[in-house]
Amino acid sequence: MKKTLSEKLKNDILLISVLLAVSLILLAAVKLLSPAGGTVLVRINGERSESLPLGTDCEKLIETAEGSNLLVIKDGKASIEDADCPDRICVHAGEISRKGESITCLPHKLTVTIEGEAPAGFDAVSN
Repeated sequence: MKKTLSEKLKNDILLISVLLAVSLILLAAVKLLSPAGGTVLVRINGERSESLPLGTDCEKLIETAEGSNLLVIKDGKASIEDADCPDRICVHAGEISRKGESITCLPHKLTVTIEGEAPAGFDAVSN
């Protein structure tokens, strides 16, 4: 018995839908099961300025000789919410939460990095 084109198309759509659903479930599980922890390390001009726990919500205004940045730690994620630098790339960098991730503000010579217990995430390139 030959399958019609319509039946083949329905089977392909069903297979793609199942694979997409399984992928979304696995992605959600990885996000939910990732342990919170670690430290937010703030460096100004390469010098360690302070360390803040990633698990404690806070807002910190960071003043440098070149300007200021507002660091916000909330729900286990760190971000620069506001800055008075001209390009504001640090503000648009978004949130970081995994070990090794960082946000850099070049005009203010500021680096915010996640260190410590937080797990390293999956990388786009793998061996």
